Amino acid sequence: MTSSCNSGIKRTSQALLFKNGWLLFSAFLLCFPLSLAGTITVINDPVRKALGDDVTLDISTDESVLVCIWYRGALDVTNFILRVANGVHAEGSQYTRRESFVLPSHSLRIANATLADSGTYWVHITFTSAKDAQSNLTLKVL
Repeated sequence: MTSSCNSGIKRTSQALLFKNGWLLFSAFLLCFPLSLAGTITVINDPVRKALGDDVTLDISTDESVLVCIWYRGALDVTNFILRVANGVHAEGSQYTRRESFVLPSHSLRIANATLADSGTYWVHITFTSAKDAQSNLTLKVL
C-alpha cells in the first residue's frame, strides 16, 4: 500500500514538473526570443510616382507567407488596407478599391495614384514558420 501511495506522489510530481517546465520554457521565450523575426526587404524607398500612375510598393521575403497585412499611415488596425491569410483576402477601412496584392511577393499595388495616397505604408507579415516581421516605406505622388 505504501508503494502505491509513493507511486501516485511520484506521478503527480512528474506531472507538475512537466507543466512547470513548459511554463518556465514559455517564460524564457518571452524574455529571450529565439530569432522570431523573418525578413522583409523593401525594394525601393521612397517610391515616387506621378499623379494617375499605377504604383507598386515592392517587397520581397525570405520565407513563405501565412498572413500579410498592409496599412496606410500608422501600424494600427484602424488603418489597415488589405489582408491576405491562407489565400483569403479581406479589405479594411483604408481600402479604396484601387489596391491589390501582387503575388507571390505580397507587394501592394495602387492603381491610379492620387495625392491622398502619399504617405507612409506599413506591411506586417506572419510567416508559415510563425515568425513575424514588419517594415515601412514612403510613397510620394507628385
